Amino acid sequence: MFFRTWENAMALSMAIRGVVALNNPNENFVLADCGIGDVPGHPDWSTSRQVMYYKGAVWTDEAMSATNRPDMVKEVPWDGSYPWRPATISVPMPNGDKFVIQVTKPNTADGSTIAGGMTTTYDPYLTPCYPWHKKFVHQLPNGQWCSSAFVCNHQSGPLSQSKITVTVSTNKDSATLDGHVSVDDVFNKISFQGTTLQACEESTISIPGTGCTLTAACHGGVAGLTAAMLKSLKDLARSGDAGIFTQTTVTDQRWNPCKSGRDTCIGGWDRYERAVTKVAQSLSVYVADQNGNDKGQLNYKISCSAAKSCEGCNTAKFASAVLGLFPGVGSMLGGVAKVAVVGVCSASGC
Repeated sequence: MFFRTWENAMALSMAIRGVVALNNPNENFVLADCGIGDVPGHPDWSTSRQVMYYKGAVWTDEAMSATNRPDMVKEVPWDGSYPWRPATISVPMPNGDKFVIQVTKPNTADGSTIAGGMTTTYDPYLTPCYPWHKKFVHQLPNGQWCSSAFVCNHQSGPLSQSKITVTVSTNKDSATLDGHVSVDDVFNKISFQGTTLQACEESTISIPGTGCTLTAACHGGVAGLTAAMLKSLKDLARSGDAGIFTQTTVTDQRWNPCKSGRDTCIGGWDRYERAVTKVAQSLSVYVADQNGNDKGQLNYKISCSAAKSCEGCNTAKFASAVLGLFPGVGSMLGGVAKVAVVGVCSASGC
């Protein structure tokens, strides 16, 4: 049989993978059962068995609350027996590739234990398959839902979520803008062009009524990424816990040439409350894939006459706000964002 010496073949294959480049190390193959419960009187039966191919991650988050759409789906022809069994089956995919599959341990519990393997036309080395039973992985055009039975990939277990690293950094230097300025007044000035690269127009932009300017740089490696980073930046600014955008008042003073004096003017200083908006003077966002390749960048710097008030920021609250608002950037690349908060509250410039 194809996998008669399957364990030895797998060990050899894994050794070879150490020196031979894979076609796509992030791909996933799902062996699925569809229409479970649709057969009257047989709640455990399925109406079809499907092979689903994903170029990247299957699940969009670690909680497995949602899945990406498969890049290819193919029904396994019924030969009279359940296909995920110790027998070799061949499945021709829509693009002409052929997947050869055998599950040698069909009753293995879910987890990291290898329960079978497969090869493809473009990758002759064995790809391990792991038992992984999760519902609602994909809905077929006929409305029936498919549940995963096994997941095959190049990882050490069934879960293979591309980790997108989002690094957000700022410091405790804040630019003080005159008046109460909105988040959109500042960050809507950042514009970009193009549907693929989406590079920012790197020019100095005046923030109306403040005497300050903003300079931004950005690019996105996939369509929509730059817009997603900018949206996350504005959401972060609106977050009170982030502390990078605050409307407040400050006590100021101005010279009064006739503050006192009966017959002559004697000058003096009057104290008064002035509305201001304090914005993190600089902030950087960098996005990298699981191999460390640059996928996107967005950063800005604000310059004005009072750009360094050097007020302390709450590191914990800023990190919490970033972690809550930037993971969505990872989904633009078909993976799960791993957010790193770097350089928070550094004393740069103070």
